[in-house]
Amino acid sequence: MDRNNVMGPSHQYRSIMTVYDTELFIIIGGIMRRFLWMCSILILGCVSLAAVMRANVGPCPVFPANNDWNRDISAEPVHPQSAAIIANINSHGGPNVHPDFGGQVNDYYGIPWITVTNAQTPVDSITFTYDDESDHVPYPIPYNAPIEGVPGEDGDRHVIVINTDTCILYETYASYFTGTSAAGNNTWETDSGAVFDLNSNALRPDTWTSADAAGLPIFAGLARCDEASAGAINHALRFTISKPRSIPGYTNGVQNNVYVFPATHEAGTNTDPMSPPFGARLRLKASYPESGFHGQSLAIVKALKGYGMILADIGSNWYISGDYPVYQPGCWNDDQLQPLKTIPGTAFEVLAYPGTSAPTAPHFSTKTPTLTWSRITWAVSYEVQVSTISTFTTFTTYSAPSTNVTLSPALAEGTYYWRVRGKNANNTFGPFSATGSFVIALIP
Repeated sequence: MDRNNVMGPSHQYRSIMTVYDTELFIIIGGIMRRFLWMCSILILGCVSLAAVMRANVGPCPVFPANNDWNRDISAEPVHPQSAAIIANINSHGGPNVHPDFGGQVNDYYGIPWITVTNAQTPVDSITFTYDDESDHVPYPIPYNAPIEGVPGEDGDRHVIVINTDTCILYETYASYFTGTSAAGNNTWETDSGAVFDLNSNALRPDTWTSADAAGLPIFAGLARCDEASAGAINHALRFTISKPRSIPGYTNGVQNNVYVFPATHEAGTNTDPMSPPFGARLRLKASYPESGFHGQSLAIVKALKGYGMILADIGSNWYISGDYPVYQPGCWNDDQLQPLKTIPGTAFEVLAYPGTSAPTAPHFSTKTPTLTWSRITWAVSYEVQVSTISTFTTFTTYSAPSTNVTLSPALAEGTYYWRVRGKNANNTFGPFSATGSFVIALIP
């Protein structure tokens, strides 16, 4: 979202830096001393080692290596209407990339995050406006936790806390500390709260939001200054546009969910099919020149080519999220980041939405045809719907453990329509593909 977000009173922000700063710099300092010593012995291994080390938060991975956020997408296919989708985005706002973070400490520019251990006492009370889609667990949020945004202003007010003993990520949205610093009065009011196991690929329940509108973990998609400064960001980034696609309500008793995994939620009322839904992934074109970038901006450009960026919220066009590095104030170098603002939206391409291309099938001369479709990377099984009506007012459902299914019992001759969707390991379905058709005509 835009930078006009709020944080709690400034003295709270300074105090949290004081509480946590020393411990983390000791850890980082120890790691860096060992790392530099190893570099002097084995120079060839330094870059890859730095990338691996920087991906973690203490002993915790930021989700498994095969998580969607950590997947290299440099060779994945482009959406057939990519150019039209990009043009649609640009028609609703700014045409260039904007890093929503920076090096001016007093601007509170970026999203802060902190680490705690099991020694942190959970909040005494926390409430959620979206109570039925929030996780009701003890949140280990300190009373003086940093809140996103400029003190005294309204905005997203995200709070992000990672327990490095349990590797659990806690995120809240529209967060207000309502208690006092006195023991027993650490109370918070928020709009929503979400909890993620950093060792798991589990998604939010289908249709649930998180501290992010798309139901995604915010921390996973932040451009982190420590990673950019080390020269490698090995994950996708989070970004916003002003008009994502959303179709509220139900059709034939089925909720209209146009988001694509890993997103689990939609927002807004824009039904334009040329607008990308939450979860859409964009990639900076491989041909885009890197010569104008250096340092932190070059690391971000390479990440956008190799891992892309995932649409996560409604906000200003092409705004890429980054951290406010609580433990390294002033870490971001604005001179190095400035060239990012010259990247036009037209330099990106939209990747094919997972499982949304229309399936194809030939004419069949058997009443028990076998339908086949392309694999969806995250799917562990599939659901196929077959109907004689293109709107699927009535249909027959088939389950399949892999990318094909034989239709049984036998069908009558005629024209049929079909569509398929994947189901992930969390028993959550993705969106249906576009509709395909086939004909059964027996040869005499």
